Amino acid sequence: RAYLDMGDEEGARSILQEVVNEGSEQQKAAAQKMMGGFS
Repeated sequence: RAYLDMGDEEGARSILQEVVNEGSEQQKAAAQKMMGGFS
């Protein structure tokens, strides 16, 4: 979330993709929801 707040969409996307690959089911769902907000 901090990356998005700073306007670093590419950094946020990288971190969120890592969460999708390695996180718990709850973390994966939250990361995918955040990624859906990218333009």
